[in-house]
Amino acid sequence: MKIRIALLCFLAPVFAMAQEELSLEGAIAIALKNNYQISIAKKQAEIAENNNAWGQTTALPRVDLNAGYNYNITDNSDNPTSFIQAELQSTSLTYGATASWTLFDGLNMFLSKDKLELLESLSEGNADVVIENTVQAVILGYYNSLLQKEKLEVLSEVIDLSRDRIEYEKTRLELGAGSTFDKLQYENAILTDSTNYLIQELSLRNAIRNLNLLMARPIDDEYTLVTSMEEPNQMYQYEALKSEMLSNNSAIENQFFNSIIAQKDVKIAQSALYPTLGFNASYSDQNSAFEAGELSGNG
Repeated sequence: MKIRIALLCFLAPVFAMAQEELSLEGAIAIALKNNYQISIAKKQAEIAENNNAWGQTTALPRVDLNAGYNYNITDNSDNPTSFIQAELQSTSLTYGATASWTLFDGLNMFLSKDKLELLESLSEGNADVVIENTVQAVILGYYNSLLQKEKLEVLSEVIDLSRDRIEYEKTRLELGAGSTFDKLQYENAILTDSTNYLIQELSLRNAIRNLNLLMARPIDDEYTLVTSMEEPNQMYQYEALKSEMLSNNSAIENQFFNSIIAQKDVKIAQSALYPTLGFNASYSDQNSAFEAGELSGNG
């Protein structure tokens, strides 16, 4: 009997202490702010936006600049085998520019630009998918935590009812109207309910930890869930839901973008079969100087 009393005293509500209040909207806002996958997807969208420029194709002219400087010194002052016994110095400076412009390459430049625009749209769509998946996961995680909390409260009420039933059977037994067998049955039931309470308490803690993982918060943080679980009062029609899904589903839109990008890749590969017409121009110059003792010259 002492063991049963100690077990019942141990079963305290998991949210008895004052904790941070958390609504469903607040959980979604925290997840959107802290989720690393969303941050990565946004950065990838920014990279795709920066790459979407004509400079990434062959449409614009290209100018290359080059320059070089050489300096050599040879000391033959004490070399008896040298024809000129002096310190020899020579320098040279070379510089130039090369310009090239592709005038026609089988429309590759225009196809590449179209592909860059599609990749930008695809990156934005991927970011939307990550955000939508995060919001969905947070909603499911929040309501799962709320469901586990309500189950825990129900088990707590069941234990209170079982405790009252035991007191009732004790009174009946003292008055001679009850039996020890009935009293033992209810004592066994309260032990079973207490075990279920502990298991349900663990399920609630796991649900809160999963919610913390989705929000990128410390897994041991605990909250008072303030959003209630209500039954939706809106009636949905299958055809309306199907039409909404096909028009607004980011994952489906991304698949369309992937299909169009694949078609662009085929056309880009076919453009290599066409002749290429281009313009090239170059300019270069070189200055050199030589000095050997009293002799010197430039060229």
